[in-house]
Amino acid sequence: MKARVYVFRLAVKAVVVAAVATAVLLPGNAWQAAPVNKPSGAPRYDLNGEWQGKFTVNQADLKIEKVMIQQIGNDMVATKITGDEFVPAGKVTIHGAYTANPFSAQQVCASAGFQNAHWVDVTVTIMDATHLKVANSCGADALWERVGKPTLALDSAILFDLDKYKLKPGAEATLEKIAGFLKDNHPKSHLLIAGYTDDLGSDAHNLVLSRRRAASVASWLGGHDFAAAQLKTMGYGKRNPRYPNTNDEARAHNRRVEIVVTD
Repeated sequence: MKARVYVFRLAVKAVVVAAVATAVLLPGNAWQAAPVNKPSGAPRYDLNGEWQGKFTVNQADLKIEKVMIQQIGNDMVATKITGDEFVPAGKVTIHGAYTANPFSAQQVCASAGFQNAHWVDVTVTIMDATHLKVANSCGADALWERVGKPTLALDSAILFDLDKYKLKPGAEATLEKIAGFLKDNHPKSHLLIAGYTDDLGSDAHNLVLSRRRAASVASWLGGHDFAAAQLKTMGYGKRNPRYPNTNDEARAHNRRVEIVVTD
C-alpha cells in the first residue's frame, strides 16, 4: 500500500478551512473548540485564506495540494481543496488552537482510499504572514505558502436555510465572532463580501441567490460598526468554486460567503 511522503519547498501554498465553535470529528477522535485567548508572543497573524504546498508520493509524481484555512479567534481549521487518493476534497485535514506560536495541532493521515484515517500530533509554526511550517506532517515537515489575500470563508449552511438569503436566527452569534475578529485584525480595511453557490440549479437562480446572500452579510456588518465605504458585495453564483463539485462535502463548502480583506 502506498504511503504518503511530503517533500515541501518554499514555493508552497496551503489552505485550511475552519469551523466556528463547532466540533470536528473523525473515527475514534473528537475535537472541541478552544476558548478564545490571545496567543502568547507577537505578532498575531490572520491565517484565513487559501494556502498551497508541494509534495511527492513515494518520491515521485510531484503534486500540488491546496487547503482553505479558517481562523476565527483561536480556532484554526484547514480543509482540503485538492483531493487525492489519500484524503478527498472537502475533508478537514488539520485543526488546532492558535494560542501561541508555535502551537500544537492534529492532522489527519490515511492510506489510499481514505482508509485507516487517524489523527497525528503536529506542531504548526507561523513563520510570517504568508508562510507556515507543519512539523511531523504525516511523517515529514511541510512548508506552506499563502495564495492571495486573507479570506474568511463561511459555509452558507452556517448563515442561511436551504435556498434562502435571509440570515437564520443562529447566524447572529457567528457573525458577532467574525465582526470581533475583523475589528481586532483589520479595523480599517476594505472588505469584499462575495457569495457563491454549488453547481446544482440554474445559472440565473444561483447568481441572484449568491448576490442576495452577500448583501445580507454586508448589511449585518454595516449595522455593527462597519462603515459602508469599507464594504463591497459581489455574487458569483456557480463561478469560481473553491472545491471540485465531486461529493456532497465539497459542494457544501462551495455554497459559501467569503469575506476578503482587499487592503
